[in-house]
Amino acid sequence: MTRPATAESLRSIGWHGDPAEALRDVPAGCALARVVAQHRSGYRVNDGSDELAVQTPAILLRKGADPLARPGVGDWVVFRREPEPMI
Repeated sequence: MTRPATAESLRSIGWHGDPAEALRDVPAGCALARVVAQHRSGYRVNDGSDELAVQTPAILLRKGADPLARPGVGDWVVFRREPEPMI
């Protein structure tokens, strides 16, 4: 399990603005992270302290899903840490 993001750790990966405000909106059990790599059905994200693999929600993998709804490298995402990391 990764350490919770801090204002300093988010700034180190490019967050602009007030990180405390962004972190306030993250649901319990979730984290804010930046997408650093995109694969067919998953991503690698960095939360400012660790890099880890996360899965894509099935709705974004379905045929006909809007490709613009999928996160891309450099995007900020909220992901669930457990039981399986998922955007």
